[in-house]
Amino acid sequence: MFTNCYPAHRSRRAEIALLLTAAVVALSIPLPISAQAQTETVLYNFNYNTFDLYGAPGCPPAASGQTPNENPHTGVLFYNGALYGTTPEGGASTPKVPDSDRGMVFRLTKPKSGGTPWVEATLHSFNPQPRTAPPPDDGMYPCSRLIEKNGTLFGTTVSGGTGGTGAIGVGTIFALVPPATGQTAWTEYQLYNFGDEGAGGGAPFDGLTMGSDGSLYGVNNGAVYFSDITGPSVFQLTPQGNLITMVTNSIGIVYNGDLLLDSTTGDLYGTTQNGGPIVNGVQTLGYGNVFELTLVEGYWRYEDLYDFNGFDGNHPNGGLVGGPGDFLGTTQLGGNPNCQPGDILYGCGVLFELRQLTAGSPYTLVTQHTFATPTGGVDGSTPVAGLYQDAKGTLWGTTTLGGKYNNAGTIFELYPDRYVVHDWHYLVAYNFVGGITDGANPQGLLTEDPSGNLYGTTNAGGKAGEGVVFQLSPDYTLTVTKAGSGGGTVASSPRGIICGATCSASYINGTVVTLTAAPDTPGSTFAGWSGACTGTGTCSVTMSAAKSVTATFNVIKYTLTVGKAGTGSGTVTSSPSGINCGTTCSTSFNSGTVVTLTATPATGSTFAGWSGACTGTGSCKMTMNAAESVTATFQ
Repeated sequence: MFTNCYPAHRSRRAEIALLLTAAVVALSIPLPISAQAQTETVLYNFNYNTFDLYGAPGCPPAASGQTPNENPHTGVLFYNGALYGTTPEGGASTPKVPDSDRGMVFRLTKPKSGGTPWVEATLHSFNPQPRTAPPPDDGMYPCSRLIEKNGTLFGTTVSGGTGGTGAIGVGTIFALVPPATGQTAWTEYQLYNFGDEGAGGGAPFDGLTMGSDGSLYGVNNGAVYFSDITGPSVFQLTPQGNLITMVTNSIGIVYNGDLLLDSTTGDLYGTTQNGGPIVNGVQTLGYGNVFELTLVEGYWRYEDLYDFNGFDGNHPNGGLVGGPGDFLGTTQLGGNPNCQPGDILYGCGVLFELRQLTAGSPYTLVTQHTFATPTGGVDGSTPVAGLYQDAKGTLWGTTTLGGKYNNAGTIFELYPDRYVVHDWHYLVAYNFVGGITDGANPQGLLTEDPSGNLYGTTNAGGKAGEGVVFQLSPDYTLTVTKAGSGGGTVASSPRGIICGATCSASYINGTVVTLTAAPDTPGSTFAGWSGACTGTGTCSVTMSAAKSVTATFNVIKYTLTVGKAGTGSGTVTSSPSGINCGTTCSTSFNSGTVVTLTATPATGSTFAGWSGACTGTGSCKMTMNAAESVTATFQ
C-alpha cells in the first residue's frame, strides 16, 4: 500500500503526480546516461501483520479500525553497525484497541551468518492511549528521520502527546535512550509536547537538527485546536526544555525539510513549500523559497534568499546541502513544462544549485537537472526526499516516481565535474522494479556506512507491499594481469575470473575475493603476486574500490652442455633447436622439455658414441629436469 506521510495541504500536487497514468509527451531534453554499475539488495521487507495484535510474527490480522500498513517514509540512520528508522504505523503497543498501533522505532542488524534478511527489533511502539506508566499519552505517527547523539535517538511524532485541547495531542519531540548494561529495553522520553498555549504550532513532519549546545531545531506545520489556530513555524528546543518559536506566519506558508546548520556561525537555512516574495515586509504565498535565520541580539532574523517562480522549481521539499554561498537541493514539482500536461507549473521537479557569484551578492539559481517522465521512462520524477552528500562529495537522492519500471522510482547520483567548478553530472544509479521482489516509491533520505554502501527505504513494494529497507552497493572491477616467462591460470572465488580467458570482473562493494594461481604450461612456476596482493599464497582482496592484481609465472630453465671428443670431427644439433655444436654447444631449455641430440660426423670421420647423459650410437634423447651434459666422440 502506498501511503503518503505528508498532510493534504502539503501534497496536493504530489497526489496529482501519483495519479498520472497517461503517456507522457515525448521530451526534447538530453537523456541521462547510465551510472557506474550498482547492486541493490533488499535487506528487509516490512509487513504490518508481523507487528500487529500481539507483536509477534504470524499473529491474526490487525484490529478493527487500523490501517494495515507499516510503510517507512523517512529513510534510515546508520549507527554503530546497525540501521535505525521509524514507520508511521504498525508496532506492538498495548493495550490493543482500534487505532492503537501508530508507529514504531525499529533497528535492523546483520544476521550472524551473513546475507539477508537483516534481523528486526522493535525498540519502541507508539501508543496514544492513556497509560498508567510513563509516558501517559504517547506520540503517534513518526514521519521524520532519526538523529543520534551518544547513542540516544531523537525524533518527532506528527500527532499524540498531551498538548492541545484535542483528545490525542498534536505532536511530540522524543528521545529514545538505549538500555543500561545488562538490560534490553529502550526508554522513551517526551522532550516536548506541541499544542500548549504559545507552544509554537504542531504536526512536525520533518527531521530535527542538533546544535553544538544540544539544542534541537526543526519545523512544524501548525495545528488547529478547536477554535484556536497556530500557524506553521520554525522552532528551537533548548537543552533546558524551552521551546522558542523562531519564525511563524498566519497565512499558511509551510516550512519544510530538515534545517541546515552552519556550525561556524550558528545560522540556519531551510525551505518553504509555498512561500513567496516579501512585499511591504510581509512574506506572500508562492512556489516555495529558500531562507536564512540569523541570531541577532537574542532574536532570530528571517531573510528570504531566493523565491522559486514555478518554472525554475516548485515545492522544495527535502532541505538543503552545502553551505553559505552555495546550496543544492531539489523541488518536488516545477521544471519541464511538458512533464504533466494541463499545468505547466506542476512539472516533475528540478535539481538546483543556489549560489552567490561573489561574496554578498544575491543568490542565483542554476538548474543542474530537470526531472521528467512521471509515468516511466529513462528518468525519474518527483524527488520527495532531499539530497545526501557522501564522503567523496557525490550527491545522492531518490525520485518517488518515474524510472524504467512500473513508475516505481529511481536512485540518482550527481557528481562534480573533475575540471569545471559548479558543473555537475546527473546519472540514474538504479531503477526500482516494485512487485514482491523489490521496493517502490522511495520517500526517505539516503544514508551511508563507512564502506560506502548506501541505505534507504521505499514506501511500497516488497513481499507484503508495505515497503522495504534496501542497500545500494557500488560494483568495483577487479582486474588480473599475467606477467613473466611462464604460463598459468588465475581463478576467483566468488566466481567471475578465470584468467585464461576472463581476466576482469565486477564485485559488490565489500566482497572478499580470493584469487588462486595455478601454472599450466610445462616448466612454469608461480613466482608471486604484485599490485593489490603480495606473496605466493592465495590472494584475498576486499573490493572497496577498483583494484588490480598481477600474477607472475616464470619458467624453470636447465642448461644442456655438449662436448666433443676423439680424433675425428663432427656436429651435434638439437631438437628443439638451440644447440648447433659446431659453434653453439650450450643452451638452456624449459624444465620438462624433451631434447633430442643428433650427431653428424664430418667427411672422413665416424661417430663413435655418447657419454655422460646418453650412451650408445643412436640419437640422444633426454628430459630436462636438471642441468645435463653430454659428450659426443668422433673418430
